[in-house]
Amino acid sequence: HTGDIGNVDEDGFITIVGRIKRMILTLEGGICHKVFPVLLEADLLKCSCVKEISIVGRGRKDNPLVHDLIAFAVLENGLSEESARTAMSSFAEKNFESYERPCKYIFVDKLPRTTIGKIDYRTLEQEAQKEV
Repeated sequence: HTGDIGNVDEDGFITIVGRIKRMILTLEGGICHKVFPVLLEADLLKCSCVKEISIVGRGRKDNPLVHDLIAFAVLENGLSEESARTAMSSFAEKNFESYERPCKYIFVDKLPRTTIGKIDYRTLEQEAQKEV
């Protein structure tokens, strides 16, 4: 009812991890799927190569209402982009449905922030759209 996405731990405590409004529509096999990037981001943070990550949608040329997933990641120090891309793709292959897997990984030094310090995913969406 609140629009929040959260987890309940074994002690019954609730941790809010995101908002439902951050939903991306993907298309696979003629079926639209709702993808909640905050859940994918939390899983990809389990990869030892990832320091921070934000997944956004990039509208397709043929149908701008349907999106491809683009992951913007800040890597842990000393890791190459190629090894990180391989590790993240492998993790997504094992843990995500095919329609939940990012089609592209873009590595940045830092993620843009809003004035209150949250990740500015709107700016990342604009950057992702430039990749079309």
